[in-house]
Amino acid sequence: MKTFKSLVLGICMATALCTCLTQTTTAQTTSTGGQWKWEKGTIVVESPERPAGQKSVLGLTTPKMEVVRVGFVGLGMRGPGAVERFTHIPGTQIIALCDHEQARAEKCQDILKKASMPKAAIYSGEKGFEELCKREDIDLVYIAADWLHHFPAAKCALENGKNVAIEVPSAMNLQECWDLINLSEKTRKHCMILENCCYDWFEMNTLNMAQQGVFGEVIRAQGAYIHNLSPFWDYYWKNGKDDKLGWRLDYNMKHRGDVYATHGLGPVAQALNIHRGDRMTTLVAMDTKSVVGKELVEKRTGEDCKEFRNGDHTTTLLRTANGKVIEIQHNVMTPQPYNRLYQLTGSKGFANKYPVEGYALDAAQLSASGVQPKVDDLNSHGFLPKAEMEALVSKYQHPILKKYGEMAKEVGGHGGMDFIMDSRLVYCLQNGLPLDMDVYDLAEWCCLAELGSLSMDNGCTAVAFPDFTRGEWNVEKGYKHAYATPEEEQASMEKAKAFTAKLKEQGAKEWAKEAKKAAKKKK
Repeated sequence: MKTFKSLVLGICMATALCTCLTQTTTAQTTSTGGQWKWEKGTIVVESPERPAGQKSVLGLTTPKMEVVRVGFVGLGMRGPGAVERFTHIPGTQIIALCDHEQARAEKCQDILKKASMPKAAIYSGEKGFEELCKREDIDLVYIAADWLHHFPAAKCALENGKNVAIEVPSAMNLQECWDLINLSEKTRKHCMILENCCYDWFEMNTLNMAQQGVFGEVIRAQGAYIHNLSPFWDYYWKNGKDDKLGWRLDYNMKHRGDVYATHGLGPVAQALNIHRGDRMTTLVAMDTKSVVGKELVEKRTGEDCKEFRNGDHTTTLLRTANGKVIEIQHNVMTPQPYNRLYQLTGSKGFANKYPVEGYALDAAQLSASGVQPKVDDLNSHGFLPKAEMEALVSKYQHPILKKYGEMAKEVGGHGGMDFIMDSRLVYCLQNGLPLDMDVYDLAEWCCLAELGSLSMDNGCTAVAFPDFTRGEWNVEKGYKHAYATPEEEQASMEKAKAFTAKLKEQGAKEWAKEAKKAAKKKK
């Protein structure tokens, strides 16, 4: 009996040792061809070394642009709104419009006509963006196509020496993240993720409060994209008559992980100074089974859906080098109110946007933050009363909101945050400043999809984040927006307004001439 027990014990120990050795030494392959291995129970993805001749683009600046000349790629659900917004930004010129379908690109000429802007060149077809990117009179390529075309268009633009701004998610896997990083570092051109939620009113004011210590040290944050897309599934672009799902439903069916993490992650990453004094180190992801997703496919195809990779609800927990925790959620399937779940938990205060918007501070901390309470026995067990909250928001209104807020409400775009985002992008380019979001932000916020998939496909195990900055995450201390001096800002704006005035004169004449031609044809 003793011999049998010893034998069993020996087999167990040997099995454990083999498992440990296998996890530590055996390299495996990700879905996009990257290598990963087990290290002490954590999946570690191989990170490429920086190629020779490249250097970091942290704080990257490019020469000042008196005029920002733009080419737009993707003019379906999001693109036309971006074109319209740019007609309100002084010192910009819309040079070219590109969409897979020519009619959608041509339709955007109406936006330029309404704004008295000259016609833009039109490009279309599967590879139309390639010709657009080759133009020498474009400074910025603004990409709002379907997800699968974000990376090819951005890669082409960077290879042709253009600055790039890419709608979210800007990269769909780790390989695309690294490729964009390398291209930005090699070409010394900006590669910005167009994360509009970083420019919403509550997020910007709360960021300002966090940076000035209102909440003490922020130790935990939450973000999400919970948005029932049932009214929208049929409106996503379909590639031909045989495409019954549309690109977005098809992508969710074939991919696991948080495939749309950036709305929730972007604002909290800024508040936690990610790659500016802290970095995300590990994540663990879990999802529910797919119920609604499968039903959507079966309804549209008339066939059984044997596998729908993306769970109806995905939750990802992240830990940072400085011991902070972030929780990110994704759900576009089930019926529930819209919720981005923006929340900061600090050592001295609390901020929350969804489903109830408010701040929780006790009387002492509110007073220390420069706002005198008007009620007795104020504590952090509940949200601040209306008067105290309004006073706090007024005191910490973000400078960017002071500059663009009123105009943004008039122009619109998700309540104005899109216009603020675009205006800041142009402002930084015109003044030769670092952009608010760089290619490392892009990679860190987009990589949750593939890393989360790795976690869930391997028993919801921990997965280590690559260091996309390649060791430079602690060089800059604290997230910040860049500003020109008042004199520089005024000078660039005067030039921008003068250019736009002349451009509108030119556009008005061109459209009037075209109207006369059309009238003659009718006769």
